[in-house]
Amino acid sequence: MKKSVLVLAVVIVSLGFAAGWTARSTSSRIAAQTPGTLPLFTTHLYRFEIRPDGKAALDRWVQFEKAHHEETLATLEDEAMYFEGVFPDDTTHPHYLYWVAVNGKENPHATPKPIDDQFRKLEKETLVNGSRMELLTAYVLIPPFIEHAIREHDDTK
Repeated sequence: MKKSVLVLAVVIVSLGFAAGWTARSTSSRIAAQTPGTLPLFTTHLYRFEIRPDGKAALDRWVQFEKAHHEETLATLEDEAMYFEGVFPDDTTHPHYLYWVAVNGKENPHATPKPIDDQFRKLEKETLVNGSRMELLTAYVLIPPFIEHAIREHDDTK
């Protein structure tokens, strides 16, 4: 993926936090788009509660991601994922994990990868079942150079 897509993700995350994302629903989202065109991507911010005994599993998950970095990156293209970021928050009780995802149109032909089984196992050991909450995106801004990079990237697939 191009560096500008990473810049896009940083811009979106920064703007979202500055706008004060709020938790209201698990299904609402705003897709960034140019008037009269199909959405380029959707932006999601999820909050999960970390299990009381999940800290060690979270540490293993982070180490697993780092140890399998290239394999993990390979899953992003198939999932039409432009950016993914995980932010553990142990400043509150219970502890939370925030997951930011910026993705394009999902690939209907995407097939699960062997690494996905390990992701699901670690997720189950780390997160409280049913605690997923999607925070609402108030708005998303996308500079033209990033929109161009996304369109160029998507056109080459």
